[in-house]
Amino acid sequence: MPVSGATLLRMIRAGPATPQAEPPVLGIDDWAWRRGHRYGTILVDLERNKVIDLLPDRQAETVADWLRRHPGVRIVARDRAGAYAEAIRKGAPEAIHACASAHHWARELAALGHTVRLMPATYVKAYVKRGKSDAIGAEAICEAVTRPTMRFVQVKSAEQQSIVMLHRTGDLLVRQRTMLAISIRGHLAEFGLVVAKGLSRLPELVAMATSAPVSQLPDLARECIELLIAQAEDLHRRISMVERSMLSWHRQSKASQRLETIPGIGFITATAIAAFVTDTPVFKSGRQFAAWIGLTPRLSGTGGKTKLGRISKAGDRNLRRLLVLSATSLVRYARRKPEQYAEPGINMTANSNCTSSPDAQLDLRLQARRTRHYEGMWWRPVL
Repeated sequence: MPVSGATLLRMIRAGPATPQAEPPVLGIDDWAWRRGHRYGTILVDLERNKVIDLLPDRQAETVADWLRRHPGVRIVARDRAGAYAEAIRKGAPEAIHACASAHHWARELAALGHTVRLMPATYVKAYVKRGKSDAIGAEAICEAVTRPTMRFVQVKSAEQQSIVMLHRTGDLLVRQRTMLAISIRGHLAEFGLVVAKGLSRLPELVAMATSAPVSQLPDLARECIELLIAQAEDLHRRISMVERSMLSWHRQSKASQRLETIPGIGFITATAIAAFVTDTPVFKSGRQFAAWIGLTPRLSGTGGKTKLGRISKAGDRNLRRLLVLSATSLVRYARRKPEQYAEPGINMTANSNCTSSPDAQLDLRLQARRTRHYEGMWWRPVL
C-alpha cells in the first residue's frame, strides 16, 4: 500500500527504539520535517555511517539532553550554527568541535589540554570516496589524520593572524585603488585626455582633467571624475596607514628583521613571510620552501617519462607575488649597479663558467648583501 513520507516518519518514531552503541564520533546537522516550516536535528554515527536518531527540533536544550544521555561522545562534527555549539558546551563539554574558524578553535582546544591537528583541505579531499556531506567529510578526515605521511598545518597565534589580516586588507585596498585608476583612465580617454601607463602617471592625468576646459570635459563628467579621484586619494591614504602598521610590527618582530637582511626583501615581504610561514623547521631546504609556495615546476610523468611544466602556483598567492616582485626588483637594480654586488677579491673573468653576457655575470654578483627594496608598487598584476 503506498504511503507518504510523513506517514513513514511517524511509524518509525512510534516504533520501539533499537538499542544503539554510543558513537565516539557524532555528526550533527539540521534537516527539514517540512521545508520552510519545521526543522529537526539528525544525528549520525560517523564511524559506521548510520543515522542513529532524529530529534524533533534544533533547539540547543534538546541536543544537550541527548548528549547528556550519551556520555561516550568524544568528537562532534557540526556546522556553524550557534545553537549546536551551545548544546555541545552544555551536554558534552569534553567533546572536540570540528567546524570553521580552524585556528581560533585550535587555540581554544589547545588551551583546554587537547592535542589539535589541522590538515589542508586539498590533502583531505583525496580520501573522499564519493559525494559531499558532513558524514563523508568527517570520514575522510578520520582516515587522513591516521596517514603517516600526512602534513599538518601549524596553528597560528592571534598575533600572526592579525598581521595576515593586515596583509589581506592591504591587498583589498590596492585592488580597489587599481580598479579606480583604470576607471579614471578609461573615462578620461573618451574625452581625449591620455597619459602614459603606470600608477605614477595618475597625478598627471588628474591635473589634465582639472585644467581641461568645459568644452572638452563637461561639468557632469567632471563631477564623476572628481568622485573617483577623491575615493582613489582616500584609498591611497589608507594604504599608507596599512604600510605604517606593517612597519611598526616589523620593528617588533625579530624574525621579520632577520628576513629583511636578505637581498631584495623589504619589510612588507618580511612581515608576510613571518606571518604566513609559522613552522619553518619543516622545510629542510630552500627548494622545499619554494615548492610550498608554488614556485617549482609541476611534475607530470608516467612509465618512466618525466615532464616538467609551468610552476605549480600551489601556495599562497600573495606571498608568491611578493617574492617574485622582490626578485625582479633586485635583478633590475643589480643590472643598473652591478658594482655593488661584486664581492672583493673575485675575478669575474677568471671563472671558466662565466661569460661576457650581463646575465651570466649577474649570477655571480648576486651575493648575500643587504639592500634596500622599494616595495610600494603593489599595483602590479597578481601572478
